[in-house]
Amino acid sequence: MDWNSTTGEDTVAVAIVRAPARVPVTDPRYGGPILFNPGGPGGPGVGAVIAAGADMQAVFDAAYLHNSPSYVSDEPSAKYFDIIGFDPRGVGNTTPFLTCHSDPAEQITWSLQGDHLVLGSPETNIEYLWQRSVALGESCPQSAKIANFMTTAIVARDMIEIVERHGEWRERQAANESTASQRLAWKKGEEPIQYFGISYGTVLGATLAAMQPHRVKRFLLDGVKDANAYFRGEWQPDVVDADEIMNRFFEYCTAAGATKCPFATNSTTGTQRRLDKLLANVSSAGPLAVAGSDGNGPSVITLSDIKKLLLQKLYFPIITFPALATALTPLSSGNGSAYAAALRAAKPIFPQGQHSPGFAINPHDPASKTHSWAMGYQIATAIAGGDAQRHLTKAEFMQYYNAVRSQSKYGGDVWATIWISIFSWMAKPKFRFGDTHMIASNVTAHPVLFASTTLDPVTPLASAKRMSANFRGSDVLVVDGEGHTTIASPSLCAVKAYRAYFQSGLLPKRSSVACLPQQRPFLGSAGPRVETVALNATNEDKMLAAAALALMNKIAKAV
Repeated sequence: MDWNSTTGEDTVAVAIVRAPARVPVTDPRYGGPILFNPGGPGGPGVGAVIAAGADMQAVFDAAYLHNSPSYVSDEPSAKYFDIIGFDPRGVGNTTPFLTCHSDPAEQITWSLQGDHLVLGSPETNIEYLWQRSVALGESCPQSAKIANFMTTAIVARDMIEIVERHGEWRERQAANESTASQRLAWKKGEEPIQYFGISYGTVLGATLAAMQPHRVKRFLLDGVKDANAYFRGEWQPDVVDADEIMNRFFEYCTAAGATKCPFATNSTTGTQRRLDKLLANVSSAGPLAVAGSDGNGPSVITLSDIKKLLLQKLYFPIITFPALATALTPLSSGNGSAYAAALRAAKPIFPQGQHSPGFAINPHDPASKTHSWAMGYQIATAIAGGDAQRHLTKAEFMQYYNAVRSQSKYGGDVWATIWISIFSWMAKPKFRFGDTHMIASNVTAHPVLFASTTLDPVTPLASAKRMSANFRGSDVLVVDGEGHTTIASPSLCAVKAYRAYFQSGLLPKRSSVACLPQQRPFLGSAGPRVETVALNATNEDKMLAAAALALMNKIAKAV
């Protein structure tokens, strides 16, 4: 639990899964492990790799030999990788996991009391949300010891341990093959690291690269958070492009027409006015009552609900914009049934159906957890709050809140609400990277590849460029698309560059030329500025294009 401890009496058990390479470890084409983190903070990597590990391999592995039953190239330089997912400390199946409550009913009740509220909405009491964050920040670190050992720097140290143990395992696999034993020998204390991180996973990757620059073999960081701003507890620049993505919703919806986008009017400005009128009506008239039907109970839709829906649907627009239009259309006429159905689909789940008074949450038994819906905010707060150690008074928070909401009309209130609790988080982490270091002028063993869409709702392109400036020799690959990470705008151009990077270490050097996506929301491949995968394209290009689309669909569901 504490890497600096000399006694080591407290430990954590880190959950790990490996999608094995398509070739044996002893094969010269074996490329080693690529560690993956899906973001968060606090995203579990085990489930993500189970869901999408094969699609990552399809992108990063060498070109397939399509006339071979095994689809493995016979080129000696071809590389095939393990994909390793792990649940970070306090998260998912790793034990002990973070819990601020002793039983599921208490945890769910706490979440139901406030997790649905959003700042700036009539139904929201700012004083209540602030005091709620104070209560959580003062009590949770006292009740959950793991809360003091969940910082990014400590997780980065865990990743070093994972690759060291993998190197030790790799050496054992080669023990009986003299031709491979030297090549696969464990480089004790010096194992290089290959890593793919998205969203907050880019902070984790940048931190690891700054702590251990000599270990960097291949680092792909996609959807880049400014790590230095993160360690200072600054989140206000993150949503600077969110409204422009919302504008793309209006543009593409209108261009597609009511058949494909039922929320469309006859002009882009008209479609925007339709949403703004909906928000104004709910703000002035109050919550919308939805009668129960077909076995479903009654519900109420608030302005907070709608605001949260808007920001959520900006992450993967190709997938989520149609769902957003479907929910908003009847809502604009006072019919909330479609949106209520979406709320019911995301209702909280108790562990194994057990929620009797005697049933307790055991931090060492993942089966006893409440649904991640109820724990997600607390886990993110523990990690980000522990990293930043930025404590604000209520008056200081209000200044911060106003700065965030000024960045985005449609997403600022929600973004400030998500991170309100980090400013009252009173844990005293045992090891923080931000205490004595900043990420600047780092020279890594191999250049880092950053990636971003031109319009990302929570990790803008400007952040990727700032981070690239802090890593000498690095570059930024840009996809001219919308959504959070380039996964959200699948691009054959991009995935070919990622494959080349992992195969040979080549940077795309595309800072001034953006890749195009294969599709646009609502409009598909007929949209403006899209990449065409020709009918006479190679089998490999067709496979890569399909893998990019599959990765989008699976990551969107997994995270």
